[in-house]
Amino acid sequence: MHFIPDDAEVQRIIDRLMEPLAPGSMLAVSTCTADSAPDEVAAGVAAYNANGIPLVARTKPEVERFFHGLEILDPGIVLVNHWHPDHEASEDPDAHVHMYGGIGRKP
Repeated sequence: MHFIPDDAEVQRIIDRLMEPLAPGSMLAVSTCTADSAPDEVAAGVAAYNANGIPLVARTKPEVERFFHGLEILDPGIVLVNHWHPDHEASEDPDAHVHMYGGIGRKP
C-alpha cells in the first residue's frame, strides 16, 4: 500500500481482491506511517520520492478507511509492535516502529 500513493487506487485494488472471496475471508494489511516518528519518516519518504520511488506514509484514520465493509479484528489497526506481540516486540519503543498492521474479515 505504501508504494501506491493514490488512496482511490489502493481502495480499488482491495475491493477487487475481496469482492469474489467468500464470507470469512481475511485481508491483512501493513503500511508505512509517520504517526510514530513524523520527522524521521518524512525524511525517509522524501528520499524514496527523490529517487523516483513513490512512497506515502498514511495516518491511522487513512488506513482504517481501507477496511470499509470489513470487520476489523482485534487488536485493530495498530503499530505492528502492538499486534499480538511477543515479549521482545512489546518492548520496542513506538518511535522505532513505522508500520501499521491489521486484519479485516469479510462478513
